[in-house]
Amino acid sequence: MKMDILFSEKQYMGPKALHWFMYVMGIASLLFLTIHFIWGLDVVSQNENPKAMISVIAILPVITFFFSIIRLETIIDASGISVRMFPFQPRFILHEWKDIKRCYTRTYHPIAEYGGWGYRINFFGKGRALNTHGNKGIQIEFKDGKKLLIGTQKPEIAEKAIHLAFVKTS
Repeated sequence: MKMDILFSEKQYMGPKALHWFMYVMGIASLLFLTIHFIWGLDVVSQNENPKAMISVIAILPVITFFFSIIRLETIIDASGISVRMFPFQPRFILHEWKDIKRCYTRTYHPIAEYGGWGYRINFFGKGRALNTHGNKGIQIEFKDGKKLLIGTQKPEIAEKAIHLAFVKTS
């Protein structure tokens, strides 16, 4: 039986400006490689190491593609909060309401508290964080003392969904 979804969000890594920068760098890399290998033009000065430059530029499209597929997906329903950070977590992980002591949305400091964005672990009592960008998140405190922060760009809607589902089950 499928539960009614109260909240669903899909976020991609980094702001759109970062994606555009990476796309431009990827296109520039492909253009450089085309000029150098297919047309045979020497676009590197004699003082620079062409193999190193070509290696760095050739990897940019790979990095661009990798960042474009990273996504954080969050679902809140009557059973709990399901989350995955694809491609690192291919399947959703369900955190059931019965295992959660406290759940709320909050503003946090990504760099100061977790060292940035992505799949983060803090060894100073903050727990784990899954975030893509921004500074708003769903804070989960588990009954076993562990903590998890899930980044969100829709904190007000998430807060309402948490209240509807978590308050009913606790």
